[in-house]
Amino acid sequence: MQATNSIRRLQATCGFLKNFKKNFCNNTNNTNTIKEYDGIIYTNHSKFVSEITLNSPKSLNSLDNKMIKTLLKRVKKWVPNLEMTSETEDPEYKKFEIPKIVFMTGAGEKAFCAGGDVKSLYLAKVNDGNDKFVKDFFRYEYLLDYSLSQMETIQIAFWNGFVMGGGVGLSQNAPIRIATDNTVWAMPGNLFKFNWIYSEIK
Repeated sequence: MQATNSIRRLQATCGFLKNFKKNFCNNTNNTNTIKEYDGIIYTNHSKFVSEITLNSPKSLNSLDNKMIKTLLKRVKKWVPNLEMTSETEDPEYKKFEIPKIVFMTGAGEKAFCAGGDVKSLYLAKVNDGNDKFVKDFFRYEYLLDYSLSQMETIQIAFWNGFVMGGGVGLSQNAPIRIATDNTVWAMPGNLFKFNWIYSEIK
């Protein structure tokens, strides 16, 4: 409730958000929600405004491999002058509309994104001995962060609740980052150093 009240106060006082639909969403009847799978929801508010929602509130919207790859696939379509590959030569890429503004939000009241899904990495390493799964996680996570940095689209991140690790990386390139009364920002990876991670997964 506290976060909801914060957002309402923000909408009431911030002219941009107050007039958001009036200025940018002229065709509000054409709002289109796309759920490629349960963890990620895309909403096209208009031709110029899209929204990405991390939709895993039970895990505090922590990023797993499938979420990262799903996001990366979409973000690549929004990056101008992307190096052509067999994937990007697909007609779907050429006809894809690049929005002017992208909102990044997290489902639920507790977190924008509490980082990477450490549980899935632990289980893959300990139970299955799957080093490739762990390596791929970091490979695609950092590729996603880099791809976001190459977007010309204005990114606006709603930092409601926990914003940790991978959640920071996901939104660090947003020139507008909106915090609420219950925002908690952290980079726990700094405590145990990435060098240790790399040595463990080699």
